[in-house]
Amino acid sequence: MKLCFAKRALEGPSTRRGFTMIEIAICIAVIGFALVAVIGVLPKGMLTQRDNRTDTIIGQDGMYWMEAITRSGTNGVDELTNYVDEIRVGVTTYTFGSGFVNGYDIIGLLCTDAPGTRAVVRAISGSAVEQARLTRDFAFKYALYVDIQPSKTALLGGINDLDSVSEVVLTFRWPITRTGEGGRSRVFREQVSGTRQEIDSQHFFLKP
Repeated sequence: MKLCFAKRALEGPSTRRGFTMIEIAICIAVIGFALVAVIGVLPKGMLTQRDNRTDTIIGQDGMYWMEAITRSGTNGVDELTNYVDEIRVGVTTYTFGSGFVNGYDIIGLLCTDAPGTRAVVRAISGSAVEQARLTRDFAFKYALYVDIQPSKTALLGGINDLDSVSEVVLTFRWPITRTGEGGRSRVFREQVSGTRQEIDSQHFFLKP
């Protein structure tokens, strides 16, 4: 037993092979290549996610505005004062408290016959975080253009009384930055039974 123990002590611990510097360098190179590929794709993925989010918001807000203008009128839309920052009619700009104070004023101004009528709106269907008072300045904004004209396609559908049919065109442009409006846009169209009628110089509504 003593001889065996002495022999093992002389032999020393068993040798184990580790990684060489070349193998470590190859591993670092592979990891670095993978990181570069991921970082290169990440911005494109974030832009795609942002575009999908804004498209969803515009789609939901577009149906809301079309419903408010063509069907709801001024009933139950006073919450619009929380989202509309300004309305420009011709060369005049209206803001909350100085031109409009409720939904009746907002819809009335947007339906005027002045060309280029435009409203700056914060996303109605945006996240709850963006709706908070302290963060609303960072919310997604878009420009809304409203155009109401007698329908030109109603005659093709066999409707002779064109004075009773109007075409409502809502054009959304976004995003809004300090330098102006962005390059993306979306248009909503709908034919409705009714014509634009003037209540006073600042209020126009669709009436059957």
